Amino acid sequence: MIHGLERRLRPPRLGSIGLGITVQPNEGKPYPREVEYFVVAEEIADVYGEKPTALPVRFPWPEPEQVLHSIDYVLRKGRSVVRRCDGMHATELRAAGADVSFPCKIDLTNPYARCPDGCRASARLSVVIPKTPLGIWEVRVGGIQRIADLLSQIRLYRAAVGPLTQLPFDLERVAQQEQYMTATGEVAWRTGYPIKVRSPFMTEQALQLGAGEIIDRPGALPAAPPQAALRAPVSPP
Repeated sequence: MIHGLERRLRPPRLGSIGLGITVQPNEGKPYPREVEYFVVAEEIADVYGEKPTALPVRFPWPEPEQVLHSIDYVLRKGRSVVRRCDGMHATELRAAGADVSFPCKIDLTNPYARCPDGCRASARLSVVIPKTPLGIWEVRVGGIQRIADLLSQIRLYRAAVGPLTQLPFDLERVAQQEQYMTATGEVAWRTGYPIKVRSPFMTEQALQLGAGEIIDRPGALPAAPPQAALRAPVSPP
């Protein structure tokens, strides 16, 4: 076998599951708009409908960071990623291969801060969907808080039941009031439809399956945020 071939192995990728659509106005440029359902390929629509708000899934790998991966701030031009950043160091991806690295410009002390160059937090969630061809479907998740919430959910299940491949799950679009910062620096609210991971197992069943790991092992739950990061609660209008 060729040396290093194992590093090139990758599972069959069937396609993407979208969270929004492109709107074409009568005047001006097209723009993306989030919808309350999953935007799915024909293979999924034939089984679960054209606009499903929930999908049964299995995770193809046991660890949270394997199923929710490629977590970066990214800058795109068209469909191509031209910059990746981890919040501290950014790398501009050059076509000729001479990538350029430099410090990130995001103000990490401000939880609502945006990248001045337009980079956006992005991640990919890999799932297998029953009754569709065997392979990986990817959901691209955007928004730093949405990514953090989703990773926290998946880590909770991993701590409770062990390897994620042991349980069936559901992906759901759930209406939720979300805070964001306007272009003028004000905090506002809007209705969003983030992804939630659900399991049919009750807490007692999950703890029995996972041998009580969530209770017995220190650090199984995500750590509480430091006091400096806490803000006074703001009520939605």
